[in-house]
Amino acid sequence: MLSLRQKLVFTAVTLLLFSVLSYAGILIHRSFWLYNYLKSHQRGWKGNIFKYDAHMGFVSVPNSTGQSVFPVGPFIPARFDENGFRIPEGASRKTSRARPLLLFLGCSFTFGDSCLAEETFSFLVGKKLQENVINAGLPGYGLPQMLLRARDLIPTYKPDVVVVQLSPWITNRGLLPFAPTYFGRLPQPFFVKKKDGTLALHPPLFRTILFDPPMDKYRETKSGPLDFLAFCREVSLPYFIHDHFYTHVYRWFRFWTYDHFTLPSKEEMITAVYSEIAQICRKNKARMVVLRLGTDEKSRGDVETLKKISGFQIIDAERVLMARAGNNEAEYSRLFNHWRGTPPVLVDSHPNPDAHKIIASEIVRALKR
Repeated sequence: MLSLRQKLVFTAVTLLLFSVLSYAGILIHRSFWLYNYLKSHQRGWKGNIFKYDAHMGFVSVPNSTGQSVFPVGPFIPARFDENGFRIPEGASRKTSRARPLLLFLGCSFTFGDSCLAEETFSFLVGKKLQENVINAGLPGYGLPQMLLRARDLIPTYKPDVVVVQLSPWITNRGLLPFAPTYFGRLPQPFFVKKKDGTLALHPPLFRTILFDPPMDKYRETKSGPLDFLAFCREVSLPYFIHDHFYTHVYRWFRFWTYDHFTLPSKEEMITAVYSEIAQICRKNKARMVVLRLGTDEKSRGDVETLKKISGFQIIDAERVLMARAGNNEAEYSRLFNHWRGTPPVLVDSHPNPDAHKIIASEIVRALKR
C-alpha cells in the first residue's frame, strides 16, 4: 500500500505527464493547421518584408520586395523604398522629398492591400495633382502607429498635405495589445490611461519572432511526413512555444498589475490622437485632412467626435462609396471588394481598384476646394 507521500508524488507525476502530452497535442494540431494553411496559399505575405520594431511593434523592411498571397488568382507584388514606404514596380527606391509632397497615414486600406501600388488612392491622388506622394500606411496599423509615424515623418519630410485615415478598426486597435494577423500574436503599442487622466503609449509587450522562421520555404516544398517534421522543427514549434510563453507571462503580469492598464475610451483616444497630429501639422505648416473609410455605422460617431476638434478637413469617402452601391451592403461588396475565379468568390474585403479611384477623386476634389 502506497504512503501518502508516494500518492502525492504519483499524482503530481501523472498530472505533469498529462499536461506535457496535452500541450504536445496542441502544438502538433496548430502546426498541422499552419502547415496546411501555407501549402494552400491562403491569405498572407510572401517575402521578408516585415520585421520587429521595439516602438511600432513591426515595420516594413527597407528596400524589400514581396507578395500578397491569394488562394485564387495571381499574387500581388509589395515593394518598398529605402525608408520602407510602399512604391510601384519600377519606381526609384529613393524616397522623394520634392515639393509639393503628400503624406498618407493609415492601415491596410491606405497601404492598398490586394491592389497594385499604382492602383491605390494615394498614388492616384499624386498622379492627378502631379505631386509627390509618401504612402506610410501599413497593414495592421492602428492609432498608436499612426501617431508615432506622424511624430516622426511630418517634421522630417515637411509635407504640404497630410491625409490621415479614420476607420472604426483603427480606433479599436488603439486599445489592443496585439495587432491583427492571419495567425499567431503580434505585439503592438497600445494606449493606457495614467492615474492623472492623461493618455500614454505602452510599448509592445514582448519581442515577436513571427517574421523570423523560414515560412516561405515551406510554401513550395513537397508535402509529406518528413517535410512536416522539418516544418515543425524550423518553424512552428519555435514560434508557438515562444508565443505561448510570452502570452502567459503577459496574462500574469496583466493580472497582478491591473491598475496600471486602465484603458481610455474611444472618444478620448480619437480626441488625443487627431488633436496631436493636427498640432504637429500646424507646427510644420502642413494641411491636414481626415479620410473616413469603413462601412461600420459606429464610425459616424467618430466623425462627430472629430468635429469638436479644429485644424483639419474631413473627407467622408465612405459615404460616397455607399451611395454608389445604393446603400446596400451586398451591392457594396460586389462593387468594391475583391472577387476572383469562375464563378467569382470573395477573396478579400479591402477596397478594390474601383473603390480606390472613387476615394482618390474625393480627396482631389476636397484638396482643390
